[in-house]
Amino acid sequence: MATSLFESDAPTESTDSLSEAIFLEMVNDPGFVTLEKDLQLDVFEKLGTLAVLATKYELAIARYRTSIDIGISSQLADSLLFDPTLYLGESYYLLGKADSSIFFLKEAEKRLHGPMATNQSSRLFNSLGVIYYQSGNYSQAVNYFSKAKNLTIGQRDFDDLEPYYRYALFSFLNNIGSCLVNLDQPDSALSIYKNLLISGIETDKTRLQIARIFLDLNEVDSADRYLQQVGNQSDVSPFFVDLRAEALIQKGARLEAEDLLVDFLENRKESDFRLAPLYNKLGDLALEKGDFLGAATHYHQAIVRADGNFDQEDILKNPSDYSVGFASNHLFEALIGKAKAFGRLAKGEKSEPYFGYSVASFQSALD
Repeated sequence: MATSLFESDAPTESTDSLSEAIFLEMVNDPGFVTLEKDLQLDVFEKLGTLAVLATKYELAIARYRTSIDIGISSQLADSLLFDPTLYLGESYYLLGKADSSIFFLKEAEKRLHGPMATNQSSRLFNSLGVIYYQSGNYSQAVNYFSKAKNLTIGQRDFDDLEPYYRYALFSFLNNIGSCLVNLDQPDSALSIYKNLLISGIETDKTRLQIARIFLDLNEVDSADRYLQQVGNQSDVSPFFVDLRAEALIQKGARLEAEDLLVDFLENRKESDFRLAPLYNKLGDLALEKGDFLGAATHYHQAIVRADGNFDQEDILKNPSDYSVGFASNHLFEALIGKAKAFGRLAKGEKSEPYFGYSVASFQSALD
């Protein structure tokens, strides 16, 4: 009954809740331990998935771990351990814990051999690609996105695919293009994105990526042309604002870029790592015009957004515990920026404390 509700063709919050209640009733029954171990594993795996659907990621992690522990202690086949290990890695990703996510996704990859789990292998490779991308290992990300694409799509093009697979191909190629940009291969990336634009899928997302490449090449007029074609600019993303500000800076309109960033960030106090590059850009602008304390303040806000676990508002504080996060490059840039701002304050004020704050920020970046 619980599995039937879990696998409903039209699942709702009510069917998920009832499914979970029945699975938990089984788990809490003294007879549960007498069931076959593969069934026990399956129950906790499904309970983990129901927790993910309810956005209770810590609970999901605990349930997936129990599922895996049952499988390992009972020496069950790798084919049964693959799914909960994959889902555990993805749950850590949803919590922003990239190092733990990579660890368990690699564990899932070890259990991927022979013909088993072929339906899930492309999902695993795509998840690994996303996490390696977010943590800055772009070469490894390309490898995994390419594996996922080849397993799912093969050599087919958009015209040969059903709608679901057309979107999947778009996603894989978009991700590969982003990696190539970061690997300083703009021509290859542009070729991919112009092909994606012809596909007609998520054209605004593609235009932003093309604009990013032209800005990296300092071809601001070409970038502007694509930015102006982005459809709904009333609900803009941090990425769009970042690109728009960069275009203004390249045109010499620094004050206008600053106003754009400040207006966008004014009512966004949430800890969103996508905001970190915007605060870094404000820090750069403040540093250029000699507002060194303002620059340090902006860089510190970037640190808070980029770190995820660091919430100290005191700009003299720096993170002391580190994991591989999804904005590690922005965190590093922010710490370096704050160190430089304090260094300039130390020169101007002849102040020994500012010199110490600069050294501490450099040390945190090095750590």
